[in-house]
Amino acid sequence: MKRYLICLIAIVLVTCSVFADKPVPILGTELGEIDPDVVTKVEEIFAESGMPSMALAIVVGDELAWARGLGEQPDLSTIYMIGSINKAYIATAFLSQVEDGLIEPEDDVSDYLPFEFRNPSAPDMPITLRMLLTHQSGFVSSVPGMRYVENDGPMLWWRFWNLNKKLGDLWHSIIPFGDTGSEVVERAIREGDPADVWPHRPNAGLTYSNDAYYYVLGRVMGDIEGMTYQDVVTQRVLGPLGLGNTSFEASAFPKGQLAIPYCLLDGEYRQYPITGLSASGLLRSNVLDLARFMALHMNDGALDGVQIIPEERIAQMHARDVAIISTDWIAMRLHGWGWGWQLWTNDQMGHTGAVPGFMSQMTYRDAQVPYGVVVLINAGCSVVQCDWKWLADTFGAIRELLMEEAARQAVGQVVQE
Repeated sequence: MKRYLICLIAIVLVTCSVFADKPVPILGTELGEIDPDVVTKVEEIFAESGMPSMALAIVVGDELAWARGLGEQPDLSTIYMIGSINKAYIATAFLSQVEDGLIEPEDDVSDYLPFEFRNPSAPDMPITLRMLLTHQSGFVSSVPGMRYVENDGPMLWWRFWNLNKKLGDLWHSIIPFGDTGSEVVERAIREGDPADVWPHRPNAGLTYSNDAYYYVLGRVMGDIEGMTYQDVVTQRVLGPLGLGNTSFEASAFPKGQLAIPYCLLDGEYRQYPITGLSASGLLRSNVLDLARFMALHMNDGALDGVQIIPEERIAQMHARDVAIISTDWIAMRLHGWGWGWQLWTNDQMGHTGAVPGFMSQMTYRDAQVPYGVVVLINAGCSVVQCDWKWLADTFGAIRELLMEEAARQAVGQVVQE
């Protein structure tokens, strides 16, 4: 009985996260105006989809033209996890470090680490920071053991009871996993099976790798400034842009401001724990902040009359460094990859994101007046299944409706000029 009580107390302590002690901001559910017929079509698609909540934005030139929240949590202050869009923020911060002379894209990654970051099948080929930025290092997406770094206690508890009853999930939902992601990656490189770590040779095409970005590139970026990569991104991107509703910490927000994550299991929505994938370390934002970040890239690194990132650095990010033709999620096809930047065959560019409970996209077209959209939802892929047709029919359809409206507004601005 005593052991049972100790375990119960531990579970309560682990699953109770501390959130910001401040009121939930109220921004309203809509800013700006667009064609009412477009709004009606968006509302119809959203209603038919069964999605819990969605946040949308249109940016034309350097201005927010329209934003709208829908569903259970419609206020525009609602904070979503943005998944791999995080990589675009990391790449932007990296280029800021390059501009300051702290680092160079062609530097050997091994020069910054206490171990050799080399593929055993190509030991004489240096792996550069640029290869990490463009997913050409050949490093695996996620090394064995990362499961307990990337899921917090509540999420592991949920997984145990709702999925495969894996005892490790139950154990680490009670006893937090002590190693950091960088430590897990280092141990895998030093001691693991090379086949589990290096599926491809470096510089031989795209090998999408979360771990290479967050736990190798991120480690290098943080170490050269004596902080975490999250702090680097905060100081070099979030702060200068005034993104006060963007943070790596769930605890930065009151609980009621965080979008409740949902998964689609066996055709029905189920709630994940409110902290989502993890309590901290992964970027969260609202649709207004993400639209502002996209506007920075749409306008060559300048916003509000200030050149925040040099134009030539932004151009480096957006250039096609890797030529590929592949099907990306949500009914779009990639034709290339930049530095933390995706390039699609329909002349759109930006980045997508997906973590359990959330899906996101920022995408724009470069034109005389650039225009783009942001779409955030608190559902989509789960940890066990993805319904790609459903996503194409909902997420993708709404995105393209808004892109057409954004294009009309951009053309209107050109005519006025």
